[in-house]
Amino acid sequence: MRLKLVLASLACCSTLHSEEPCGVVEPKCSCFARSAPNAKGCAFQFEFLWWRSENHGFSTALSESSGGKYSAVDGGNSIGSIVRVTPDWDPGWRLGIGWNSDYDRWDLFVNWTWYQNHAKSTNIRSDIPLGLSKDGYYPQWPVADFTNFGPYRIAYGSWKMFFNAIDLELGRAYFATPSLSFRPLFSLRTAWINQKFISNFSGPLQLTTPLQQGFFAKNNWWGIGPRLGVESDWQIGLGIYLLGKASASLLYGKTSVWTTSDSLDLGSSEFALDRRFVDAFYALVPNLQLFVGLGWKRFLDCGKVALSVDAGWEANCWWNQFNLPVALRTFAAPLPTVGNQPVTMEGLTFDFHVDF
Repeated sequence: MRLKLVLASLACCSTLHSEEPCGVVEPKCSCFARSAPNAKGCAFQFEFLWWRSENHGFSTALSESSGGKYSAVDGGNSIGSIVRVTPDWDPGWRLGIGWNSDYDRWDLFVNWTWYQNHAKSTNIRSDIPLGLSKDGYYPQWPVADFTNFGPYRIAYGSWKMFFNAIDLELGRAYFATPSLSFRPLFSLRTAWINQKFISNFSGPLQLTTPLQQGFFAKNNWWGIGPRLGVESDWQIGLGIYLLGKASASLLYGKTSVWTTSDSLDLGSSEFALDRRFVDAFYALVPNLQLFVGLGWKRFLDCGKVALSVDAGWEANCWWNQFNLPVALRTFAAPLPTVGNQPVTMEGLTFDFHVDF
């Protein structure tokens, strides 16, 4: 009789352990990355971007302000400040589609980011009388002698940037606690950044200064390479969660550069070419992407559909995006900023996500 009771107890314990696993039990909801508990596996994402962008290497002019103390000629003394294009805000979007697999809860996701930014500035020195001073605007591109290329009353600068990125990523959500999850991701990224730089000077303040002086340049880059990152999701309650993302990529690709400058002399009807350069090379370009924000999630139709919205601050930095050749002459203006200068994109990202 006692033997039968022992065997029955062992059978009961075996049944309990087979139904209830040991250790921390993962929450019933959000077990799959980007999915509701009973969803079929599809995911769709749309993000609205309101970003500011800037290339820190592009300076348009020197604003000479010596008050007549110095004569800003070739190799002469100079006092002034650097004029840059004021950054501006523009919209963009990110579109994604994915699949939450049943195989070890891995998910596959593809997203496309599109963003275009155009910043421009017009600066006017209305305080300078005609022909009485060497003060005014002098072009930074090309680095020209002051005798033939300044001063001017009006300086115009423009920077236009077109950005695209496509990511094919594989990820899996791991739960550290029932409310805190981490999702490492492995991605193949391709991206391209096309830039146009323009500066134009008009309103000459000296009789020997050309009527207008212009500069136009392109810096186009394309690359492909690996991207690694992690996403963190911390459920606070009532469907509200904190969200953080960080990733880094290293893309190998080609940079193509083209620059030209010209001027319109007094009494002439055509612009005369001053300088023109072409350059192309291959290089590795690193990228850093960060996001922090707040979101809300709701399950519908018995867990078959999940709707989530979140908003936060996103920052992107792309190195080695300013490679314009510098034409050296005898000059008084400072050299323009050159070298490994980045393109930065930062601002608000609004996300709408549905799993079904």
